[in-house]
Amino acid sequence: MRFHVLVFAAGDDEAFERVMPLRFQGRYLAARNWPNRITVSFMSGFERLSPGYIAELRDLGYEVTDRGAWMDEIRAGFPTLTVLPAYFSFTYLRWLLLERLIRSGEAELPAVLIDGDLLLTSHPDDILADVRGKTFMIQGCPCFTTISDMGWFEAYREEVTRFARDPVAFAADAVHVRDNPTCPDREFCNVSLFTTPFRHEQDLQEYLIAAGRLPQDRTARVFDSDFYWVQNPLFPGEWVTEQKGEPLFLWRDGQIWNRGRRVPFVHFQNDFSDYAWRYMTVDQWLGTGLGSLVPPQRRGPLLSGRIIAGLIRRTPGYRPGYSRLATYERSMTPTQPDGTPPIIEIMNSRWKCA
Repeated sequence: MRFHVLVFAAGDDEAFERVMPLRFQGRYLAARNWPNRITVSFMSGFERLSPGYIAELRDLGYEVTDRGAWMDEIRAGFPTLTVLPAYFSFTYLRWLLLERLIRSGEAELPAVLIDGDLLLTSHPDDILADVRGKTFMIQGCPCFTTISDMGWFEAYREEVTRFARDPVAFAADAVHVRDNPTCPDREFCNVSLFTTPFRHEQDLQEYLIAAGRLPQDRTARVFDSDFYWVQNPLFPGEWVTEQKGEPLFLWRDGQIWNRGRRVPFVHFQNDFSDYAWRYMTVDQWLGTGLGSLVPPQRRGPLLSGRIIAGLIRRTPGYRPGYSRLATYERSMTPTQPDGTPPIIEIMNSRWKCA
């Protein structure tokens, strides 16, 4: 049983690593003597990366493969999706590539698909053992999806094929499904934020789960777990009641904890990564604790993102330097005498602001 990251490279080694910090993840696991159970399959752009970078990833324990030819074959069958920007096209169809990997024997069930901007912060084997036998997309986001039954792939293939034929007609009942779901969000660990027309596979999958057309375990089964699950760190309390958690993250034994349970990963999705970077910059230059004034997504009730950005830019010594990789490095490097990194303060700031 392994984690699978399906990615495409649009630039060279450093450009790729700044967006998808796989080398950082590998080093993070190695520094803790944790095994690397991640398979990286390139859907496109493998040739853009140097042999040295690929060799380094393999030395860090990754299985790395070029699946560009397979993905080209899959995309050829979905012309209405391949005209979309590359990111959206690949997200819709990456599931069909994972299905092919399993059917060919290159991967096996159960399988866990994770996004490249997700940093595993607990022992990989413990996470895999915890989700074995379960099938769920976590809290309405495909950044962490565990699949234990080929029926999931069969259902998704059928639905994405229908969707590709006529996206508008396919989603004609989307608003009705969102307001009158067959499988209610709170009962099936889903968050129906999809809009029409669907933007990417997250919208599609949220809709399919709500409509009862894509397998999804019930919330009680998902959270029958040794972990406290947070899909979006900007909203750590979204499922706190169901998980019997508390509004406080702690750093202990080199891991993130909530009420006696570890947090399995931190999802550095765009909005959170941006928030974390600006939080740390405000704290550094304007005073500890003021980082919580930073609004997510460049808006908020206290100070607008533009005002915050202006204050930061006018602070002596400020250097932007932002990237997802830089946020990983800065937020996960211990700064407290007990070894606690800034990520704890950043995530805790969201209990009161979200």
